[in-house]
Amino acid sequence: MLNLLTIRPGQAKAGADKLMEGATGQFKQSFGAEKETYLKMIDGQHVTSDGGIDAAGIESSGSSNATVLVAAHSTVKNDSNKKGSAREYRLKVMMTKVDDRWLASNVQFVP
Repeated sequence: MLNLLTIRPGQAKAGADKLMEGATGQFKQSFGAEKETYLKMIDGQHVTSDGGIDAAGIESSGSSNATVLVAAHSTVKNDSNKKGSAREYRLKVMMTKVDDRWLASNVQFVP
């Protein structure tokens, strides 16, 4: 989730590629379909986000699937907000075991 919440203009493609490496299923498909739009927005508006994870816990798990709840934060800056805005997130992350790696298969922002 740090790869989702930490963004640097000029490094957006490398960050997006790293995010895709840790993704599978619906999340990989959805993000992959929007990746070019995402990259243009990051670089075009000079978006910077410094993210961090405050807490995480396993809601449920099995041998090849798990649901993880994540509390996170970031400070987001861009051309129209140079001082930055603090943001807090709650995420529900569905994980799927692929080979020997746990990958994010779905990510939902929870109100």
